[in-house]
Amino acid sequence: PVDANSNQDDLDNDADSNNDGTDDGEALAAGLNPLSDAAANSGTVGAVAVAGNAIEVETGVSLLDPNQSLAFVAMGTSGVSILDVSDPLVPIILSVVALPGDNQDVAYLASEGLLLVAGGDSGLHLVDVSDAMRPMLDETIDVGGTASRVTSFGLRPFVASGSEIVQIDILAGGIV
Repeated sequence: PVDANSNQDDLDNDADSNNDGTDDGEALAAGLNPLSDAAANSGTVGAVAVAGNAIEVETGVSLLDPNQSLAFVAMGTSGVSILDVSDPLVPIILSVVALPGDNQDVAYLASEGLLLVAGGDSGLHLVDVSDAMRPMLDETIDVGGTASRVTSFGLRPFVASGSEIVQIDILAGGIV
């Protein structure tokens, strides 16, 4: 006997587990979950082409709309793309920020609506992304070298710059 509560038994013993007229194998081949006909979440779920080489990605929730999921993509000399990834099947490019330098890394401070961008020889870019459709470069801070990576502990960004880790004071606009 088949245990009615076991999805695996359903797949093993019934060619059409949910009686929708589509064979389970055909549903899987079409990228669907054979038990619900919803999209099966395996492999690539959604994709979108960006204007440059996608180097690093950071995700977070929009400051203005807590139901909006965002992705921030560092794209080298092409700046940063901001995407709405609320629907993982259909990511949407909201905006692109042209920034100087070779932008290699991003860190998002959701509570401030602020994106930190490691901009290579240009330094650390502070980008206001509180409105993801209209991002604005607030300031670029010289880190005394090449900003290649960035992370943050609260409002204190740490930037990898050559053989140094540089701590930045955002409020003062400089190195601690």
